[in-house]
Amino acid sequence: MLKRYLSLPSVFSGLLAALFIALFFIVAFLFSFQQNLWVDETTQLSGLTLSFVDVYRWLSGLMDTPFSVPSDRMPVLSYWFGMVWSQMFSADLLVMRWSSLFLVVTSLFILAGYFFRREQYSIVLISLLFLCLSPNLTIIAVEVRAYALFFLFSVLAVLLYVDILRRIECQQAVLFPMVVLSLVLGLSINTHFFGVVLSGSLLGAYLLMAVVDRRFVLNIKIIFSVGAILLLGVGFIVLPVVAAFTSQGGSVDVDGSVSVFEATILPAVKLVYRLVAHQTMGEAIMGERMLLAPLALIIVYGVILFSIIKRPTTIKTTLFLVLLSGAVVAFVVDLFLSRFDALAPHYNIWM
Repeated sequence: MLKRYLSLPSVFSGLLAALFIALFFIVAFLFSFQQNLWVDETTQLSGLTLSFVDVYRWLSGLMDTPFSVPSDRMPVLSYWFGMVWSQMFSADLLVMRWSSLFLVVTSLFILAGYFFRREQYSIVLISLLFLCLSPNLTIIAVEVRAYALFFLFSVLAVLLYVDILRRIECQQAVLFPMVVLSLVLGLSINTHFFGVVLSGSLLGAYLLMAVVDRRFVLNIKIIFSVGAILLLGVGFIVLPVVAAFTSQGGSVDVDGSVSVFEATILPAVKLVYRLVAHQTMGEAIMGERMLLAPLALIIVYGVILFSIIKRPTTIKTTLFLVLLSGAVVAFVVDLFLSRFDALAPHYNIWM
């Protein structure tokens, strides 16, 4: 096995992967000194001063906001992680930014390690190149909010999902990875409300595949285990969800004079764009206006479609259904509950 990992392709790919992650870390680390303090971050930092119990009560609307900052509608897990980090290191703004950087870099190493072990070096390099050059991920990597932790759970969930699909193709047992996936999804739900969208998209795509492929049909033990864990995860955020619906803090209701195009269609187009590109990619580079954003759109979405059409596989088809399900759910939620800004790119970082 050691000889396999010391082969020329693996060593070359490993060095490139390490270089990509190192460059991302350097850029994000330097950016952490430049980033301004956002209003949402003042809420997160203020919440860290509460106890473990009180922060849940505060987010659930069971106690009045004890701060002169806007209230929050986020689940509790990112606050608990921030409390542990601040106790171990410091509650200083810069140190808290580095907690998000730590989570994102850890996610990148996990992603690279998973595909590296399976000798899928092209996937390692392409995925890292896309993620490490993403301005969107760089911003999230130094933001004192839930998005870095949500990104970590999203990476774990997708990798577990891919492993389950691989096991199904090889006709191997899926009980253990299914249970672990359920636990990860439960944690993601309690990190960000869009963990529900992530969970629903993964399970919805799986159910669609089960209709056309009997290999996806699960036994009652797996169904019960997965259902019980997810229900437990959802049950823990019932009070925060109610508080989010009843609180006006941080929400924006669409004015009646705003058209459906401006309220929903335009944000949907923006989401398609921002999942791949960023407005900074249109800035002047070496004195010339570079059309990097449109080029990124064409390359990324073109590669995805070309890969699926040229050589469709069960894994590719299922993951495409996951993305499609997530996009449809986000669009519908934004159409009927515009105050939640469901098409916001940072909410849909899991995609």
